[in-house]
Amino acid sequence: MPRVLLIDDTPEIAELLTYALRERGHDVICRGFVIDINELAAEQHVDAVVLDCSVLSNSEQLFDELRSELPHMKTPVVLISDTPEAADRSLRSRHAQLAYVIPKPFTGSQVARAIDELMLERVFPIGDLVPGWRFRLREQSPGVYVADGRDADGRSVSNAGADEDEVLARCAESARGIDTAR
Repeated sequence: MPRVLLIDDTPEIAELLTYALRERGHDVICRGFVIDINELAAEQHVDAVVLDCSVLSNSEQLFDELRSELPHMKTPVVLISDTPEAADRSLRSRHAQLAYVIPKPFTGSQVARAIDELMLERVFPIGDLVPGWRFRLREQSPGVYVADGRDADGRSVSNAGADEDEVLARCAESARGIDTAR
């Protein structure tokens, strides 16, 4: 289950987004504006970040801080904005990858879909092993790796363990089994 750090300075919206993301299978850590986003992201072992600050410059500041440290340079970020054109220009000027702007008003399912898509972009396709499947490998906690895979039809597989290669191989084997059972 992907762990998402939600930074939202409006408690009512934060509550609705948290509910929507949890309904889609995400583990959500919700905070208002934070000073040290990298420390929080590291402590919580987050897989993605959602920034919904009332002022775009606050979201930009958090984005820049998050991406300034090696462990979070490739962390997917969804930025929710009431000025999407400005937010998009801001991300483009930063040559931001794995970042997506969602304009207000928005739905929780839009945010969840954006996170899912960015998580797949962050990972590598292993089409040579299992055509049509995309996988991601992440360190869930020190020494524990999780591999997740998904195909275009929404079927998914997951596996966990201490050895990255073994975890990914077992996950790929599960995907082959699903394709064979069709």
